[in-house]
Amino acid sequence: ESFKELQTELPEVADAFAKVNEGKMEVEEFKDVLKTLADETTDETVKAALEELVEKLEGKEFVTGFDEYKVIDSDKAEKNADGKYEVEISVPSITDTMENIQLVVYSKEDAKKWQIVDPISVDKENKTLEVALDDGAFFTVVADAE
Repeated sequence: ESFKELQTELPEVADAFAKVNEGKMEVEEFKDVLKTLADETTDETVKAALEELVEKLEGKEFVTGFDEYKVIDSDKAEKNADGKYEVEISVPSITDTMENIQLVVYSKEDAKKWQIVDPISVDKENKTLEVALDDGAFFTVVADAE
């Protein structure tokens, strides 16, 4: 449902997410999409966030495709002090040698919309990350390119 909304509101972003998921777009190409968005937006907060993300993606590679975080049981899910949900996600593609594992997050709930964030914790042995996300946020895991 939210992916359909994304396709309507930001077709170039939805298209980029789909290409990343199909293995048809690497970080360098994705950065070009972000640069175009930065050039086209009139929102200075979003523009600054996009430019910062482009810089921070230098030397990174995708570990996963984009996924959407949805709160399934809102009665049990509790927000942290920042108003985000802390969840553990399974990332089978994590390796022992990966460095600087981070998340690229797109959240329309957030004023910046786009950011790159550190996970709360990384468990390489069990291949899980503990992360803080908005309901409905799209995210992908990135790490330093090997």
